[in-house]
Amino acid sequence: MRLLLNTLFFLVLSFPVLAAEFVYSPEGCDFQITFPGEPFATRRCHDQMKDKCSLMTSYTQVFDLDATVNFYVSCTPSAKNFRKDFTPDLMRTSLLARPGIENLEVYDISYNETDNATMAALLGAGNSANGNNEILYVTQLWVGNGSVLTLEAELIGKQTEKSDRLFADILQSLRHNDDRKASSEAEEKDGANAPSEEENEQP
Repeated sequence: MRLLLNTLFFLVLSFPVLAAEFVYSPEGCDFQITFPGEPFATRRCHDQMKDKCSLMTSYTQVFDLDATVNFYVSCTPSAKNFRKDFTPDLMRTSLLARPGIENLEVYDISYNETDNATMAALLGAGNSANGNNEILYVTQLWVGNGSVLTLEAELIGKQTEKSDRLFADILQSLRHNDDRKASSEAEEKDGANAPSEEENEQP
């Protein structure tokens, strides 16, 4: 568990490419995240305040009843100057206020800022409500110049190679739209500059 936690914490705010199957990026959202299948809409409520609910997009995959991966994400438009209000302390407070955090051991909270976005992530672990399963938990807050994305991710049950890989791959796929565009343009440029077979055969 410790090794997986350390690996995920290193990856949680990075930007590698995941082969697209279903890209979540609603209109007006500055960000995108890729799922290996189509997600669905779900109503997610606070554990202790049942009337405090929000509509989120969720994705779930079960691995032979040994492990379950859950993702919950939402992205809403915001005012243009909204981003400057999100200081590291405010984002930390927001992440620590997530439902159920009080029942987990929080390992670390990371913060990062680029030209396009301000990001914070919390990594924790604990036991399920019935005490029968371990839970690896990640929550992230991404604030762009025109929208705010919130994410919660759970890996419940036994660690398996497939579930661990899927969990990490989906987390790594989250990025700003402009980062994906820049990556695609760079790949196209590299392809255009690559020598042809005839050039490679010349002495």
